[in-house]
Amino acid sequence: MDNYVDNPLTIVGVVIFLIGMSIFCFGKKWIVLRLVFCDRSMFSQIFFGGIITIFGLILLYLSGAFN
Repeated sequence: MDNYVDNPLTIVGVVIFLIGMSIFCFGKKWIVLRLVFCDRSMFSQIFFGGIITIFGLILLYLSGAFN
């Protein structure tokens, strides 16, 4: 029963990845996200969502989650 993850870098990477994917996919539909991004264009929300997602993937790679 050793299936849990105890590496904090992996946990942070997953959380950041999920936040980035949420912004990327649902940025125009969630009113709270529109307020955070000051109701910018859809392109900027996709751009920022992509950047945050890539940052999360980099953290996951550095933590060794893909080994």
